[in-house]
Amino acid sequence: MGLFSAIAGVFAGNSQKKAVDKAAAAQTAALNRGIDIQNQQYETTRADYMPYTQAGTQAIGGYGNLLGTNGADAQSTAIDGLKGSAFYQQSLDDANENLLQTASATGGVRGGNTAGAVGQLSPALLAAYYQQALSGYGNLAQLGLGATGSVANAGLANANAATGLTTEIGDTAARKYITKGGINAATINNIGGFLDQAASSFMGGFGMPSSALVAGLNPAAQQTIKANPGIF
Repeated sequence: MGLFSAIAGVFAGNSQKKAVDKAAAAQTAALNRGIDIQNQQYETTRADYMPYTQAGTQAIGGYGNLLGTNGADAQSTAIDGLKGSAFYQQSLDDANENLLQTASATGGVRGGNTAGAVGQLSPALLAAYYQQALSGYGNLAQLGLGATGSVANAGLANANAATGLTTEIGDTAARKYITKGGINAATINNIGGFLDQAASSFMGGFGMPSSALVAGLNPAAQQTIKANPGIF
């Protein structure tokens, strides 16, 4: 290999390393973009399911209040809320009106049975409304639980995908360093080959002084070289 070939090899190696850097940067940017897209999709999924998860969380609180697990005061407030609701009041008014109309038609408006029935109507209706409220809260809680599970699965899928892309980024960096190391080694070997050829040409052989060089030395030096062929 000549001097110009060695110099050209150095420039070629530098050009290759720059190309490797650009390729690795482009691939890393693409992988990072993939991670960003995964994260954006996960955030979109969370936002889509948020109304259901929030409804489920609120339902659990309401369910616990009615059952009394959140304290007696919370239960009393929840029951008062049922009594004060427009739905309960309208249902109670309708039931009382129907009962009185029936009693009037049979001539028993002022009878004791009618009064007793009116007195029992409100607790019975409240009990039914109470059970209905528990059932509604339970359904909402189940809906929220399902939404939470869907979000959790989406999060797991996102984490797995991001981990895979991150691993690929690491592999890209490793391949870059390995490739650049190979280019450096090849460049060094080429330069070493050139230096070996230059030294051989100068010395007249693979490490042996040329006859012209030896002839130009004084007799004592010539004798020393001839007596030690393993060294010279």
